[in-house]
Amino acid sequence: MMIAEKTEILIEGLTLHCRVGVPKEERGAVQPILVTLRCETELPVGGRDHLDATVNYATIVREAQALVEVRRFVLLERLAEALADICFVHAPVIRVQVKLLKPRKLRDCEAVGVERTFIRS
Repeated sequence: MMIAEKTEILIEGLTLHCRVGVPKEERGAVQPILVTLRCETELPVGGRDHLDATVNYATIVREAQALVEVRRFVLLERLAEALADICFVHAPVIRVQVKLLKPRKLRDCEAVGVERTFIRS
């Protein structure tokens, strides 16, 4: 007999093209944001071997892409919250870690960004 200590649904290296930034000019242009999402779930061992028994990462990707098509953000921190909200819509998700990077934003930096962790309340 076994139990699952932890199950995470991973989405790594997703590029979202969105309008985000503190200066108004920065929000005026679409820029790439590199996204990593880690969705910790409560999935029982021995559950059904069917897609509706887990979290569909393709659905989360589509919802994230749709989000940034219609919304602008001043702070990456707010974008991270909005992406976490998308993940929490899926019932088994209990914890979400969001990492957002702006590539080549500052000279001499490969990327700058934020990493936030959210827990279902």
